[in-house]
Amino acid sequence: MVSYAFLHGGWMHLLGNLLFLWLVGLNLEDRWGRWRFLGFYLVGAVAAALAYRLWHPGGDVPLVGASGAIAAAMGAFTLCYASVRIRFFYAYWIFLRPRWGTFTAAAWVALPLWFAEQLLLSLLESRGASGVAYSAHVGGFVVGALTALVLRATGLDARFSREADEAVTTFREEPEFVDAQLASDRGEPAAALRHLDALFARAPDHDG
Repeated sequence: MVSYAFLHGGWMHLLGNLLFLWLVGLNLEDRWGRWRFLGFYLVGAVAAALAYRLWHPGGDVPLVGASGAIAAAMGAFTLCYASVRIRFFYAYWIFLRPRWGTFTAAAWVALPLWFAEQLLLSLLESRGASGVAYSAHVGGFVVGALTALVLRATGLDARFSREADEAVTTFREEPEFVDAQLASDRGEPAAALRHLDALFARAPDHDG
């Protein structure tokens, strides 16, 4: 249920998955913390395996590759970074003349479209017309999106993000200093001085 996600059918399979893991997993790991992301990733792998089994009851074709777990990260990324714009590269040929370029699309548009494509292709997979486990992508994406939705609804997403930031931050601004700056910006010098007095009153004494 888990080890299959660390096996691949070749170097291109592995490198392609690593590229997408880097694109979406990096942000989620920073947002939730290293160990929480690892747990989420493994849950995504299990969900993808279960979806594959659901599509192929009694089947004997093995499932290999991390794309189901990475699809879970893509589903979570869709909710956590919906407004982020993703840059795409395209290339095509017309009458032997190459054309290429780039365009951007918001995550909430691009990734659900990818999911819809995987869902349609999974119908071909269920009929034995494909060698790609699109069903694992579908299962992983759904579980990843649901996980992000639950974390947001319960406030855990904000908490995990705050804790992850604190774990790597060595500098923390004093609340009194921040309040003094805000009071100064509002044109309230007396209030700003009160906050600074309170800050200095708590500061340790130094000789010299």
